Amino acid sequence: MTDAENTDIILVINIYSFHSNQKQDYIELVQSVLSNPSNRIALITFDTESRILTNFTNDENLLINLIEEISSTVFRGTTYYRPLVDIDTILKDYQQEDGKDVIALFVCNFSPSIDVPSHIGQYRYLKNQYPYLRIHAIQYRSNFYVSALKDISDNQFLIEDGLASEVLQEASIVSDSYDSFQIIDYIDDDYFTLESEDDITVSHGEVRLEEESGLQKITWTIPNYRSGSNAHLTMNLKLKEEYVDVAGSYSTNVEERVISSINGINESISSLKTPVLSNTYEVIYDGNAPEGCSVENVLITDMNFVYDTVSISEEKPSCNGYQFKGWEIISDGVTKVNDDYFVMPESDVIIRAKWSKLSISKSMNGEVYMGPPLYSLIEEQAVMDNISSTYVSSSSGINFGQISSDTNGKGVYTRAGTENDLYPIYYYRGDVDNNHVLFADYCWLIVRTTDTGGVKLIYDGVPGSDGSCSNTGDSSLIGTSVFNNTTNSPADVGYMYGTRYPSSSVVMNELSSQYGVFGNDVTWDGEKYTLVDTSRIYLDWWDEEQLTSRAGKHYSCLADSSTCSEVYYLYQYNSGGNYVVECILLQNGKDIEDAKKEMFTNTNDSVIKDYIDTWYQTSLINYSNYLEDTVWCNDRNITGGGLLGKDSNPGIYASYFAPRDRLYLSRVPDITCSDNDSFTVNSENGNGALTYPIGLLTSDEAMLAGGSSSDNNNYYLYTGSDWYLSSPYFYGSGNRAVIMSFGSSGVMSVDDSNTVNGVRPSLSLRHDVIVQSGDGSSMLPYEIFID
Repeated sequence: MTDAENTDIILVINIYSFHSNQKQDYIELVQSVLSNPSNRIALITFDTESRILTNFTNDENLLINLIEEISSTVFRGTTYYRPLVDIDTILKDYQQEDGKDVIALFVCNFSPSIDVPSHIGQYRYLKNQYPYLRIHAIQYRSNFYVSALKDISDNQFLIEDGLASEVLQEASIVSDSYDSFQIIDYIDDDYFTLESEDDITVSHGEVRLEEESGLQKITWTIPNYRSGSNAHLTMNLKLKEEYVDVAGSYSTNVEERVISSINGINESISSLKTPVLSNTYEVIYDGNAPEGCSVENVLITDMNFVYDTVSISEEKPSCNGYQFKGWEIISDGVTKVNDDYFVMPESDVIIRAKWSKLSISKSMNGEVYMGPPLYSLIEEQAVMDNISSTYVSSSSGINFGQISSDTNGKGVYTRAGTENDLYPIYYYRGDVDNNHVLFADYCWLIVRTTDTGGVKLIYDGVPGSDGSCSNTGDSSLIGTSVFNNTTNSPADVGYMYGTRYPSSSVVMNELSSQYGVFGNDVTWDGEKYTLVDTSRIYLDWWDEEQLTSRAGKHYSCLADSSTCSEVYYLYQYNSGGNYVVECILLQNGKDIEDAKKEMFTNTNDSVIKDYIDTWYQTSLINYSNYLEDTVWCNDRNITGGGLLGKDSNPGIYASYFAPRDRLYLSRVPDITCSDNDSFTVNSENGNGALTYPIGLLTSDEAMLAGGSSSDNNNYYLYTGSDWYLSSPYFYGSGNRAVIMSFGSSGVMSVDDSNTVNGVRPSLSLRHDVIVQSGDGSSMLPYEIFID
């Protein structure tokens, strides 16, 4: 915690230097500074422009929320001048209280590229105008030091790895300045030599190398040094030839002096204590024994020379009830050559065992089998999808509006928002080769997990003679089918459907009457409809603009009358300007909402559902005990167009369904589903309309996997063939029911419901299924233990 008392802080953050994993450090700074009720914080962010997010405030929640919302963008340059102007804006009306310190923490990792050199003049203006103001520049450790920060700050601070919180706290305190500060080191020439001054690097100040009494002398002078500040000197010492490859410990200095003066008080301290370097260090293997388990076959400590390439042991320890999952290096600052080798640093290295608890299954003959649950294997690999990571370059995480790639998702990810659930959602994305499963003598690909811990798979053909799973094209399909035999009713977008209300096209200016009456609603008296809230249109002069101007006039008798025994609902007009409208005929008092409810009632199987059910009955019925009853979504929620409802604009466009909007507009997948469209066997967790626990993937699940509205042949769902998804796209444009599909180029495509297309069914394994063997690759897929 900071010792700052009676301090106001202006926090000035360059967004390119700010990452989501650093937010907690700034939140801790806010909490620490505001623990003193007299303190306040103002917040500025900048890039090529500058923004005052808040003036001085002690509202902790406001500041934390503003920090949480900070996000970076593509780097386009940096200005120092404009945030310095905003500091002036904040201080113009500021009334300094007696004894109160004001510190601006200027956080940036980049040199200015805009408004140069105006920033230097603005800094001098601030120091002259507000003599009580101190500006502390803060840089995160990188491959270079930003010398330009010295031009606009009184003190500079460097954040080393993992020390951001401490440095931010330190920089928020006004400390005393030394009149002079100097460190002198004498190198121990028994063991080491410095070849030149170029082998010395300092974070602040100046350094000089000279000889004194036969010893190499280093003099480091740090101007404007403040108490409590950090400064760093690094020397590349060369060990004398006779000690190379000889294990031992060697002192670097024979003496060190610190000569300083502060507030007129001079001090000189000498020390004969010296750093001792070793050219060999230990590699320590930690068995990391799980609770209640004794680890056997743990390796002994191994000694290695610095900079040697060290091989991580291939020995596998054992622990009853657990599976060994490999070794991981937990020491900081270790450079890995690959997964199996690392470069020995100038320190000990600790390598820790990873374990996965085995599940227990008892077979029918009474034998007990132990193996890792498939869900646990996925869980161990997952990283968050809303932050930058190895294969995600954006600091805000995966962009689902773009295809998967080596910079936009490749691996196993945790769906943001589910990480604290009992069973977080994990999904595979991109060009991966670790999600292959062998189950029921078929190949499958893991797509994602479910909110009940199940593992959702998609069919991927039959295994090769060597047990591998590497099918493409038609070999990854169970066959081909239409989605539904017909395409001229909105009911045809349904995985199941109820009453079919067929559509028809009517040429308006060919009707017997020259006028037509259109209403917003209808009433029914048991024999006839009566139009409500009507408009009368001269049909010979009717055009698109007329009908558009009468948004909500969907009902018509298609005559110059407001009453009729059956009524038409007009949901779209033809964009060609030839007076053609598309209609649904309503009878017996039904309105459009009644018709939609009846069409989307789940009483009749679609052709593709019947095809999948038949395949399940002949191929998988004996494996039903291994499957969970998860949701298969057929999202028929209408979001636009004339079928949205009686108050909508018919327009020239088709009526769109929600999956289309998520693909093209929001570009954010959603794996939730309304009750009516949640297809399940049991009615307790869905609509209970299915016979078997099998279905099709949704377009949203394909987006998670790496699909978008662009071609992508570089992710695991791509096979080079066309196959159906379960998500409706639109209805209209010539009385067509259109379903989303997977195109042969890897694009998220669409097809009319009566188009013959590929079929790749999907199922979900139970949470407790066990992996018998394999590593998930196409050559060695996870093989599910079958009782």
